[in-house]
Amino acid sequence: ITLGQWNHVVLTHLYTSSSNSTYKIYSNGILKSTLNHTGGFSWATGAGSNQPLVIGRDEFEGEYGDEMFVQDGRLVVGSLVYTGNFTPPTAPLTAITNTKLLLNMANGQVIDRAQPNNMVLYGGAKLSTGQAKFGDTSLLMSSNGDYAATAGSLTLGDGNFTVELFLRLTGSPSTGAY
Repeated sequence: ITLGQWNHVVLTHLYTSSSNSTYKIYSNGILKSTLNHTGGFSWATGAGSNQPLVIGRDEFEGEYGDEMFVQDGRLVVGSLVYTGNFTPPTAPLTAITNTKLLLNMANGQVIDRAQPNNMVLYGGAKLSTGQAKFGDTSLLMSSNGDYAATAGSLTLGDGNFTVELFLRLTGSPSTGAY
């Protein structure tokens, strides 16, 4: 990820069997990492416990650095949107087949444009007009503990899926996950 500029980031999960999966991470259309995982795993975000899908800081201690802006997120469950290097989108993301979550921060809101999975903002997470890839606003997370989460569970299961978004970091995280 290049600091100080918008980066298109994608995570794909290719389910091949109950004990075999392939994860790929793309940055700006270029494959950066592949992980072949053996052993069962389910991406249910709360199978039985209604855990939310979280965007931003996870459960780990650490800081993001200065600021993190997120815009134009899309979750597609049941298919892979990208299977090799590609040209990143040049316009706001839209709902395509199997879209389960679409966040574009339009009209100053963090609303799922695909289904009723509006995000709840925690810590100091807020919409910002200071940076935007498309339109006028993005989601700003500027300190440790800022994140957005769905109001309820959003099950990914153990099948194919693609998560993508535009991310802009102004500093390198010291530790933690985002």
